[in-house]
Amino acid sequence: MVDTICDPADCMHIETALRESEGRFRTLFELLPYAAAVTIVKTGELLDVNRKLCELTGYRRDEILGRTTTEIGFYSPADRKQFTQALQNQGEVKNLDMDFRGRDGKVFHALMHARRVQLEGGEVILTVFHDLTDLRRLEDRLTHAQKMEAGGALASGIAHDFNNLLMVIQGHVSLMLLDIDPGDRLAGELCAIEEQIAGGVSLTRQLLGFAGQGKYQVVAADPNDLVGQCSEMFGRTRKDITIDR
Repeated sequence: MVDTICDPADCMHIETALRESEGRFRTLFELLPYAAAVTIVKTGELLDVNRKLCELTGYRRDEILGRTTTEIGFYSPADRKQFTQALQNQGEVKNLDMDFRGRDGKVFHALMHARRVQLEGGEVILTVFHDLTDLRRLEDRLTHAQKMEAGGALASGIAHDFNNLLMVIQGHVSLMLLDIDPGDRLAGELCAIEEQIAGGVSLTRQLLGFAGQGKYQVVAADPNDLVGQCSEMFGRTRKDITIDR
């Protein structure tokens, strides 16, 4: 059996190619727009992380390397078990939705993509984290806006029905006043009912205004009256508010 001896020139060429390949990987690894990490399969220790992951979690590289993700507290052991099981069963992980915790305790949401890769030193896991925290925040705001819109539509319907009811009551009160002497005691009570109806109509206008369906006219207004109307509204909204005039 004859041993094959590598030609020095060929060996140098191979070493140069390996260094260039490693340099290209390092450049791409650092330029990734997403956080990324390389983990040793056997021990779970972090072998390398890119700059984006440090920015996302608030840790320095020297605080992360050589430690496991559960030691650092990125995610719980249960979440890591879910991740490793998916990796073992499928050979790779795509779009795994998980929550992570940074150095300051702030939780961020990310989609995980991972694959087992064979390197000269052994098998590692290359993981990429797609941060969705801002997107989730926007989705929550959109959901809140949709709930507010639905609430506004409901308030508008109730305001219209309530206003129609008030108009029916107003009509009956007006007919009764036509048949009663102005000096009669009942006339004063009916006038008091009309005042309450006017207050109810004003309230329905406010509800329609909150629902974005009110009809407005640009007129001169007394700021004192506006403050008084708003204070009455707030007083009805919160019983623990005391209003001094």
